[in-house]
Amino acid sequence: MEPQDPFPTTEWTLVLKARETPGETQARALNSLCQAYWQPVFRYVRSRGHPACDAEDLTQGFFQDLLKRNFLAKTHPDAGRFRAFVLASLKNFLHNQWRKSQAAKRFVQAQPVTEDLLETHGADAGPADELFDQSWAHTLVSLARKKLHTEFENAGKLKEFQVLEPFLIPNETLTQTQAAEQLGLSEGGVRIAIHRLRKRFSALVEREVRRIVADSSEVGSEMRYLLDCLIRHPQA
Repeated sequence: MEPQDPFPTTEWTLVLKARETPGETQARALNSLCQAYWQPVFRYVRSRGHPACDAEDLTQGFFQDLLKRNFLAKTHPDAGRFRAFVLASLKNFLHNQWRKSQAAKRFVQAQPVTEDLLETHGADAGPADELFDQSWAHTLVSLARKKLHTEFENAGKLKEFQVLEPFLIPNETLTQTQAAEQLGLSEGGVRIAIHRLRKRFSALVEREVRRIVADSSEVGSEMRYLLDCLIRHPQA
């Protein structure tokens, strides 16, 4: 139930190593990065006042812009956390898009730039930054949960996962006694199963974090920050 991780290094490191020879490794790594950051980017864009349809287009445009500018060739692991790099790049992208929109409008009619517009479309926004990190944390947890579900399903233990999944996060909706009855196990057996489930879940969350950090030494601090985000914002 605890298969060895075939990708012990970070996905971000894999991207950096493969940046001059694009191929399957780089494609897999970029896919992981997009999975981890699509929702955080989308929610950040929405928080800046853009309608959902426009936010989807801007999110897609942001990732396309990153790839078009070949950001891999200009970014290095020691330049800072990739999470911070993505957010800074997103702010810059949105600011440039806003400037383009304002330039286009001036061809139609003159429109003064107000303080409200600068506040809405500017490069700095504390609460929105926090929303970005909150969504980042919940996205990684969701990805880990889905992979855990797949592992149990492939092992023919889907019912066990469905019964024990509520115990991944402490709750009052199900007791261990009730879980034992549903699975035909002793309470001691359920306690062991829950312990193994949580341990594997924690390992999968760590693997998701490991995929998107610049250096393995960042994993511990990013895991602590992720936990802090979840504690402060238990619901996405």
